[in-house]
Amino acid sequence: MIESFNPGAMEKIGLGYSVLKGVHPRVIMVSITPFGQDGPYKDWKASDIVAIAMGGLSHITGSLTVLQRGSAWIKPMRLPALREQWVR
Repeated sequence: MIESFNPGAMEKIGLGYSVLKGVHPRVIMVSITPFGQDGPYKDWKASDIVAIAMGGLSHITGSLTVLQRGSAWIKPMRLPALREQWVR
């Protein structure tokens, strides 16, 4: 079973892992949350743009402009997924 509710939500509605395992002992449960099931950020909300930024992808892809670093001009990395933004 795959679920993406907030941590603890499945237990609250009576469908936690222990209950599901009692119904089907070979059940495999996957919980997808932005910041994990426990830890200091478990209750943080997130969208895909937050995941992209916190994962570092937005840093390495740069922006649509050419940047100056010191005396050298550098172009941001161009990813195939962003191809339509670079084709002129």
